[in-house]
Amino acid sequence: MRRLTGRRALTAVGVFAIAATAAAWSGCGDDAENQVNDAIDDAQQQAEDAKEDIEGQVDEALENADEATDQAREEAEQAAEDAPQEAQDAVEQAQDEAEQAIDEAQNP
Repeated sequence: MRRLTGRRALTAVGVFAIAATAAAWSGCGDDAENQVNDAIDDAQQQAEDAKEDIEGQVDEALENADEATDQAREEAEQAAEDAPQEAQDAVEQAQDEAEQAIDEAQNP
């Protein structure tokens, strides 16, 4: 959805740039010059608005990426901290099960 908004904004900028150029070539005199200047001002304002919108979207995407990276790093660190204890627990459980199996085999 955001890509469409950015593309639409860029398309609008292109349309207004073409309109401003056409207006510049089509008229002469003060009224035509004022219209051209107004069209250029409008196109510039829309380009600036589109730029700010895109910059906001980029900033938001970077924030989201940073948050996801931080969360992944924290989860990896926690898993690394937990791994030795989990391995020890698994070894102890395997030993208990082996001892139980030996006891059952010796004392049917």
